[in-house]
Amino acid sequence: MNIPITCKGSTSIPLEELNNFQGNLKSLPQDSLTKLKKSILKHGFSFPVFVWGNSIIDGHQRTYALSELIKEGYSISALPVVEIEAKDKKEAAEKLLVLNSQYAKITQDGMMEFVDTYEIDLAGLTEIEIPNIEISVPIAEELGESENIESRYMIVIDCNSESEQLEFLEKFQAEGVKCKALIS
Repeated sequence: MNIPITCKGSTSIPLEELNNFQGNLKSLPQDSLTKLKKSILKHGFSFPVFVWGNSIIDGHQRTYALSELIKEGYSISALPVVEIEAKDKKEAAEKLLVLNSQYAKITQDGMMEFVDTYEIDLAGLTEIEIPNIEISVPIAEELGESENIESRYMIVIDCNSESEQLEFLEKFQAEGVKCKALIS
């Protein structure tokens, strides 16, 4: 099955001709790789790869996910790329870091406004990772109680996986603690 390309670049390069430039700068956990592969299968290859020559400046995780999908029997034509200018490897590496810098942060209010404006069902977008934001609803709604609550005390436990989250949830519920699993 062919993975559709749903974007354009200034040129195209076959996946096998692209080189990893970032080394081990970032990691891609297995659960995130699975989400990324689902996203590519759902939306196609939607964003061009930024390259310096044949070296990837931006797109390492997407191209890795593609190579994994190819091992699973999928195919894709040459990838759209955007060529980044740099005088040498050092400048290309600096531009890679600039590109990966997070100057702006998604806010909870901004995210909720965006989701409402475009009528996005976040529960249906299980393949996305949204960094630096905790998406939640008011505590009274979470617990199914009235809004006339004077105060609540909460803790957030950052779990490494869904199974770890479920273990905590079951343990606390067994002890009579009112709690609910949230995904952010």
